[in-house]
Amino acid sequence: MANYLEHLGTWKFVRTLGELQILTRASYVSLIVIPLVAGIWPAVRVAVNRYNDVVTDSIEAFDNAATKLENAAAELDESQPTRPVGTIISDLAQRISAVKQQYAPKTLKEPHLPKVWGCAFCAAVLVIAGNLLYQAVAPSAIKQNSIREYAEGIADRYAASPTHLAFSRAKGALRESNPKLIYEEYQVQINEKKAEIDRLSRKRETPLHDRTETISNQIAEEQESLERLKIEVVQIAAESEYDSLSASTPLRAHLASALYITGIFAIFVVIGCQAITVYNATFP
Repeated sequence: MANYLEHLGTWKFVRTLGELQILTRASYVSLIVIPLVAGIWPAVRVAVNRYNDVVTDSIEAFDNAATKLENAAAELDESQPTRPVGTIISDLAQRISAVKQQYAPKTLKEPHLPKVWGCAFCAAVLVIAGNLLYQAVAPSAIKQNSIREYAEGIADRYAASPTHLAFSRAKGALRESNPKLIYEEYQVQINEKKAEIDRLSRKRETPLHDRTETISNQIAEEQESLERLKIEVVQIAAESEYDSLSASTPLRAHLASALYITGIFAIFVVIGCQAITVYNATFP
């Protein structure tokens, strides 16, 4: 649990959240759209209220017309049409009732913007705040590369131009990293390779030996193996350096993680509320 909390306070973890471009872009869109909707919300309510006024007047007109028709039908008792007037009036009344239900007044349950929109806005603010903090404070190496890209880049540069200074620096970084057993293991392997190359070199210089070409090939193979081992050391040291950069300024990294995680949690709350709304509308 402690290791997990420490991982939350690293820029490497924050980077995994910051690389979710769809999350960041959706947050910026929400930050623009929701205030616009909040601004026009009173106009929406005015339009709905105006619609309700028109519907109410129409319903009253329908009711008055239905009443007059019923009264007229009652006065036609002496006439005997093929189809009774009362039946015609009843059918017309049903049609009027259907129209009234179809054009019933529309209501907004609350005068304010729906809470789910406010929650979405807060989520967008939290995500954007976390992203801005990450962009402003995180080390450039973390923002520009993953740990694999960073380590492979340094290893490739060393392979293209190996220098004693670069390898010594990598060994020093690896020696200071935890666990130190990694450095000791590689140091033993490097010493063994060097000792084997020295042995083969002395053997090749012996005048009585007639396998000079074979030994030269063995020396070349050992030297190539030694260089691969050095490149591996440089790459592991680069990964250790990346982890050290990732663990810098842990308080700010924890803050950025908290902003991101809270924002994502709010987004899931919004999705859950909308899912419930869709379910209720589909299966009333």
